[in-house]
Amino acid sequence: MTNSIDDDFEYLPEGLREHMRRYCKPDGICLQCGQPANQHHPVGPITVTISTADEDDAPHEFCN
Repeated sequence: MTNSIDDDFEYLPEGLREHMRRYCKPDGICLQCGQPANQHHPVGPITVTISTADEDDAPHEFCN
């Protein structure tokens, strides 16, 4: 991957490119439904962190 997420996913259609941007750099929006991740406060957001041996931890936020 390069330093720019846009460069990494330039070959994808715009909708999928936006999803991958949000996948790589969470922005407080539910990755699944696109609504604010804290819309069910105090229950959410639910944060899932995926760790692999060869990559950095990747947090993902979901509303429920």
